[in-house]
Amino acid sequence: DEGQSPWREVSIAPGGILGLVHRDGVFVAVGSAPAWLETNEPPPTRHAVIWTSTDGETWTEAAGIETFGDDSYASRLVEGPAGLLTIAIQGFPLGNPPTVRVVTSENGTDWVGHEPIGLNLTQVDALTGGPEGYVVFGLDSPILRSADGVEWSPLSSTEPLVPSNGRPLFSDVEFFDDVLVVTGSVFVDPGGGQFNYFLPAVWSYLGADTWAMLGSAEGWFDQPGTAYSVVAAADRLVVVGEAGTTDDWALFTFVVDDSG
Repeated sequence: DEGQSPWREVSIAPGGILGLVHRDGVFVAVGSAPAWLETNEPPPTRHAVIWTSTDGETWTEAAGIETFGDDSYASRLVEGPAGLLTIAIQGFPLGNPPTVRVVTSENGTDWVGHEPIGLNLTQVDALTGGPEGYVVFGLDSPILRSADGVEWSPLSSTEPLVPSNGRPLFSDVEFFDDVLVVTGSVFVDPGGGQFNYFLPAVWSYLGADTWAMLGSAEGWFDQPGTAYSVVAAADRLVVVGEAGTTDDWALFTFVVDDSG
């Protein structure tokens, strides 16, 4: 009717939604649900859940506590050679290492849990997928890659180029034209009584332990700040970061022209 909103509110399930994708006619949402006790008291834990829908209104749980385990948290959903993939962390590193699971689906509806090899994470900070595989990193972990989502190994034996003697700190990853792009920052310690600071940085991994820095000649990359996230389109990258010392936000677009 005229004047009415075309939007309708739909309840999926209690808990938070971390990601939503559409694949082969199926909407897939990943999130978490509270582990309610029989007494209906406040839940002590949550567990990861995947819901699916063909119309965006009626949702069905496709994977839950049996797949992810109790006290588990899933990452966002990405797509690669093994189909849709999420990484779940079960438990917290309080004396015992958490359990890491990789959960995949070829059609978005049927989900399979895997015990990954070499995926020693306590949290997932960034995850992406592309035709060549998946890439992930978390707190204090190197950048890891996998062709199938099950066997993981370090992406590179070397670290990205840095504009100082500091070490790179990563924040996001994305494939752009089959090249992996990593955003983050570099810690700078000028010494001599000067204050420490961070420089924003964007790197591309060209394979064979070869890194290149993007935008190093731009003035923004010479000012204190950090690059938070990167999104790839067909012809450009969009990097969002914070620059300067007054909490000014900056949006930068890297454009690939017809010449490559």
